[in-house]
Amino acid sequence: MARLRHTAQIPPAAEFAASWIDAWNAHDLPRILTHYREDVVLYSPLIARVQNGKKGCLTGRSAIADYWAAGLQKFPTLHFSLINVLQGVDSLMIYYRGIHQQTTAEVFWFDEQGRVHRAAVYYPEELSL
Repeated sequence: MARLRHTAQIPPAAEFAASWIDAWNAHDLPRILTHYREDVVLYSPLIARVQNGKKGCLTGRSAIADYWAAGLQKFPTLHFSLINVLQGVDSLMIYYRGIHQQTTAEVFWFDEQGRVHRAAVYYPEELSL
């Protein structure tokens, strides 16, 4: 039976969470984007809502940068507060307070260089914007 090889380089959970949240709280889009690969895929129910019912995912750092830049403009006082960070297989999950201090979970899958190649965001069903 062949063994599964996990080649992802997962950064230390607390360090990644602190770096990611600090970049968001600084509203520093270039710094936020350093965590992600060029061909990253982001899944979020807010993408579908913002794009009037289109699919809930974006592909590529450029498309995601445009989406996040618009979000940072819409929410100029956006501030994330870390609740917890958990480690999985080739992944980390950050549980935090986000938009309007609502609880949010985000899962990040890492590549061999320790950069995010896929992320998925989870919000409460009753998310209000």
